[in-house]
Amino acid sequence: MLIQELDADTNQISLDVPTAKVEEEESLVVEENSGSGEMEALESLADLTTAFSHEFATYPAMTQHFGAYTLNRAYEHSIYATSPINSTMLMTFNDQSFVDGTAQTKITLYDPVSGLENYAGLAFRVSDVNVDSRIFNGYSAVLMPAVGDKASQVLLYKHTGASKEILDSETFDLSSRQDYTLTVRAKGRKLKVYVGGSKVLSANDDTYLSGGVGFTSSAIPAIYQNIEVSE
Repeated sequence: MLIQELDADTNQISLDVPTAKVEEEESLVVEENSGSGEMEALESLADLTTAFSHEFATYPAMTQHFGAYTLNRAYEHSIYATSPINSTMLMTFNDQSFVDGTAQTKITLYDPVSGLENYAGLAFRVSDVNVDSRIFNGYSAVLMPAVGDKASQVLLYKHTGASKEILDSETFDLSSRQDYTLTVRAKGRKLKVYVGGSKVLSANDDTYLSGGVGFTSSAIPAIYQNIEVSE
């Protein structure tokens, strides 16, 4: 059973998830995502060095543009992020510019909200954030769970103000309350997205070549267990 607690000081929700269940799901995901695809990805990232990382034992230095997040007590070292109804969540790390390199996080999706667009993932090369309109320029790589007749998928978006364009997408088996390692790699106009170490998406686009990096979501609550950016 999931337990939501409201923090009286921050007015934010913390979601408690049974520890035993989490450990079981983590082992399943590692099994599912292992194989030759993972080795290929690790080899291709060997030329990079870590620019910064955070495991969320404490509050990270982030700007909460829209949406909400809090440290989560169910997963040790994680943050729980939610978006406003019919809107999106965006938060970026302070003083961190993403140009070329990789950004990687371990993410857990929770139950999708019926009738809404549900996704959660990484935002990168973010700029021109308009807090009032809840829009930004940049890219995002997101996991979208199945809702109704629509299959689950991974998507690479380009955000231009109030509009977003799908640069690439792929049907992908996603389950609620399981961990997925999501990675983006950018080198100039070449953009690639990996899930569990295997390349899923790729696109060429040079509209945005630098900007902030962080997390974005729509409707569905999500837990982010870490962030690592390499250059």
